[in-house]
Amino acid sequence: MKTQINEIKRMQQLAGIINENQYMIEIKNRNTGEIILTIKTLVGANLRDADLEYAYLYKADLTGADLTGANLSDADLRYADLIDTDLSNANLSGADLIGAYLRGANLSGADLTGADLTNVRGADLSGADLTDSIR
Repeated sequence: MKTQINEIKRMQQLAGIINENQYMIEIKNRNTGEIILTIKTLVGANLRDADLEYAYLYKADLTGADLTGANLSDADLRYADLIDTDLSNANLSGADLIGAYLRGANLSGADLTGADLTNVRGADLSGADLTDSIR
């Protein structure tokens, strides 16, 4: 029950971001697959240190967003636009980045352990932890 309350508080916090900036976020319940929230565009959004574990960001536009130190572990970022996005020190372990566009993205200190980087475009992966990642 406490976990569910914390998840609701987290969703309310994200909903505040959505209302203020008119963005949409989609997060699926990891047990049921039920869609809780949807993200489509986060251009220039400030999501520094945000907890977006398991977030469904398929084809999301995160151009110029600040995701410094964000937790994106196990997030679905397939075909996302991450152009000029700051992902420094972000946790992307286990994230699905198939086909993501990362031109100009800052990945220094990012944890990409076990991430799927198949067909990632424009990425400078120097300075990122690529242990067990798929390329």
